[in-house]
Amino acid sequence: MEAFWKRGYSGTTLDDLAAATGMNRPSLYAGFGDKRAIYVKALEYYWERGLRAMRGTLSQERPLQEGLRSVYEGALSIYFSGDGRPRGCFAMGTATTEVVEDPQIRAVFMRGMRSIDQCF
Repeated sequence: MEAFWKRGYSGTTLDDLAAATGMNRPSLYAGFGDKRAIYVKALEYYWERGLRAMRGTLSQERPLQEGLRSVYEGALSIYFSGDGRPRGCFAMGTATTEVVEDPQIRAVFMRGMRSIDQCF
């Protein structure tokens, strides 16, 4: 996920993914499939992790304003955690350019957006 977050989907090579994971190309293919399949797994993981944190924050007994503030503070702490420079939202920064042409990435992106809406 970090490799895609840093370079975007198109800018990330299999060599970048191999370096990030410590796996060689054949092992990456055997374990995950092609670059697109690896990216889809990273996008799904991003949504799952974010939604889990969001649900935990909003399920606590506290005033709505406090819960929402906590959700947004948590998101901002992620968006501004990239090596001294803002990196933004993984989904918005990497998937929005791919959803136009790729139906699978579009489906995962939309599923994540709907899940956030439902959580709120």
